[in-house]
Amino acid sequence: MHNDIAEINKAPLVVSQDAFATLDRLLKLAIDPKACAARLAQLKAQVADIAAAEARLADARAAVAEYERKTRAEIEAEKSLWLKRRAELDNREAALNERTKIISDLEDKWRYLGEPDSVRTGFQDAEFTPLQKAQRAHSGLPIRSLDPDFAASLPRGSTLARDAGA
Repeated sequence: MHNDIAEINKAPLVVSQDAFATLDRLLKLAIDPKACAARLAQLKAQVADIAAAEARLADARAAVAEYERKTRAEIEAEKSLWLKRRAELDNREAALNERTKIISDLEDKWRYLGEPDSVRTGFQDAEFTPLQKAQRAHSGLPIRSLDPDFAASLPRGSTLARDAGA
């Protein structure tokens, strides 16, 4: 490391031509009072322009900050609304799932009520759907048809075949 410093000290000093040109202009400016006054006036005008630009920048930054604050508040309001809707939707979905389960359980209970073994084993279609059986039971009608010609009234190819007395 000591050798590196010695190498740096031995290196010739390199000065750019711009530095000499700048120094030359400063010397000419210091010698000529009119040029100095004019340059000072230009610098004062530039400083005033810079101050005005900084003020505009501060105003623009304040406006951007206000816009950002309002936008974030709107986003938060919308987010809370969507979260509220999502919670309501989740509650409705849970209620629907519960209702569907209850309906499914009731249908299972009514499915084979009053049906012969051939329906329970799947060799014959039921005369009424579980919903129709429940509606008939609640309205006071028999769950099974007492009509002896019921099977004959069905379309050809139907698997429903019942005896009239059952």
